Amino acid sequence: MRIRRWKDDVFVAESDLGAALAAPGWVWVQLEEPDPEALAGVGELAGVDLGRLVQELRRDFRPRAEVRETFVQATAIAVGWDPASLDVRRAPFAAVLGARVLVTVALEPVPVLDPDEERVHEHAGHGPAGLLHVILDDLVEAYFDVSEALEDAIDDVIDLAIDGKDASRTLQVRLRQQLLQFRRAALPLREVLSLVTRLDAQLVSPEAKMLLLETYEHVLRVSEQVDLNRDLLVAAHEAFQAALNARMSLVMKKTSSWGAILLVPTLVAGCYGMNFDNMPELGQPLGYYWTVGIMVGLMVGLYVYFKRKEYL
Repeated sequence: MRIRRWKDDVFVAESDLGAALAAPGWVWVQLEEPDPEALAGVGELAGVDLGRLVQELRRDFRPRAEVRETFVQATAIAVGWDPASLDVRRAPFAAVLGARVLVTVALEPVPVLDPDEERVHEHAGHGPAGLLHVILDDLVEAYFDVSEALEDAIDDVIDLAIDGKDASRTLQVRLRQQLLQFRRAALPLREVLSLVTRLDAQLVSPEAKMLLLETYEHVLRVSEQVDLNRDLLVAAHEAFQAALNARMSLVMKKTSSWGAILLVPTLVAGCYGMNFDNMPELGQPLGYYWTVGIMVGLMVGLYVYFKRKEYL
């Protein structure tokens, strides 16, 4: 647990949360992989049930925000991209915003909960809501990075699909799953920010509200990129199906052409295999050679014809 109190434009490290809340300024409490005792202690002083929040973070949840009497609590999911496995890594966290306190809770290290110190000092003058803006803004920037990485991966899949590579089908399924996971993490943040920006001035100052509205606009852009990536995946599927149909059509052309070529000698040989007595060609000395020559000639003629038609 890390406790810092904002006083006279600087953060002062504190060891006792009760004393920090009683002193002037506002307090930032960071809980990472917290034990039940720490959760209970901070929750009692902050007036929030952090244990329930942690239980929610352990489940596959949908990010949301909830307004209580003196604070608002929100959950969100930070994301990262693994180019080797084409995975969207997810790291859930929670934030509790009060008039003079911001509590962040994470089950594992989350980069957005350790923002750049310069940005923190730039916006900390707007109170806990200013710091929440920094965290959420970094979160949305990570969403942009993952969205661009997904777009690049989908572009590669489209190239494979156009070439009719079978690997394209597996990658399409993989990326569709990851895009769905990313969509579940990113899009609900619109509702979270929409609620936070409507809070009264006691929790969110007008200046902090303007900053959060900018972050809200960025989330809308992320939403548009998610829709674009989904359309690109549909295009990849259609390109693969078109390439597959073209390949099947070529196979059918070749199969039909060879079938027609082999049908000619089969038909001629079948006629002379009917064992009729009155077949004039059977008495000719060159009848056999003429028959074979006709069959070969017809086969060669058909082969040249289908070759010119690019069926073979």
